[in-house]
Amino acid sequence: MTSTKIRQKIREIEDSLEIIKEGLPEDVAEFLSLGLVKDGIYKRLEFVIQTGV
Repeated sequence: MTSTKIRQKIREIEDSLEIIKEGLPEDVAEFLSLGLVKDGIYKRLEFVIQTGV
């Protein structure tokens, strides 16, 4: 993998993590009640983990 592709992947990971951080509620109870939004957060986190490997 070239350094350009690596930098691009790092940017994608950082962007995804930022989206996750912005979507997290202040407390656990609110997080547990998010429903589909919570599923989206999990999917985005899964994406970050898979692309980071």
